[in-house]
Amino acid sequence: MDSSAVHRWPLPVRIAVPGLGALAVAVPARLVGGPVAAVVGGALIIALALVTLRLLDRRSPAEAGLVRTALAGRQLLLGFLAWLVPAGAAILVLAVGGQVGLRVPDGVAWLSPVAVHLGVIMVGQVLPYELIFRGVVQSNLSERYGGWGMIIRQGLLYGVFLTVLRLVGGGAPVIALAVEASYAVGVGIALGYARAVSGSVWVSAGLHLAYLTVTGLTGDPALGLVDRPPDWLPALFAYGVVPFGVSLACVETLVRLRPQSVRAAG
Repeated sequence: MDSSAVHRWPLPVRIAVPGLGALAVAVPARLVGGPVAAVVGGALIIALALVTLRLLDRRSPAEAGLVRTALAGRQLLLGFLAWLVPAGAAILVLAVGGQVGLRVPDGVAWLSPVAVHLGVIMVGQVLPYELIFRGVVQSNLSERYGGWGMIIRQGLLYGVFLTVLRLVGGGAPVIALAVEASYAVGVGIALGYARAVSGSVWVSAGLHLAYLTVTGLTGDPALGLVDRPPDWLPALFAYGVVPFGVSLACVETLVRLRPQSVRAAG
């Protein structure tokens, strides 16, 4: 069936409903706090995204960048490693330069909290936010805007979403909040670019998962992998410029050289 002939709700409705709906779920989850609230909130947002695709967008999963399960795992791993490897190298450089204090964990006890951390962010943040913003919102914006216009608008909406959640989580100085909001927009644009280039939400989800995993494990001494996290400028280098620049170049190169391994749909 020609997707252009499918009757869909007006574009503003198809963007506002998932965005505001996700916010209505994420805000209480943030106020309650804890991994259980995060996972429950994430599951509700995932359900909201899938219902929006079916009832408001009238769009197939493939049109929204959700490919078959076998390929999804490969694309998720691609995005994860494409971000993780350069980020790991950057963090090691900072550690050698004394900009971050890495801690060698004793035994394997640290693997348990790391596994919990990975599962919580996957269900509580990565999948719901990717489905809403890179799946639903970006697919809808593509009907009216192309290229960077679509990617930047999606990134701005994502930045607003995260900034509202940051305000709910506690007050912050205006300058710090402006820096965090700008960084959130930049991350949203980078993830949107990965989604646009690859045609898959799973590639951007892999980048997103690696980003939250590494920033969580090396940005907080509580998890035991660092005793001194990097300051904001080294963090911008290790968590932003290097891994996103290298990973996006890697994804785009793979799309050009082996498009069937990245952009295959269905």
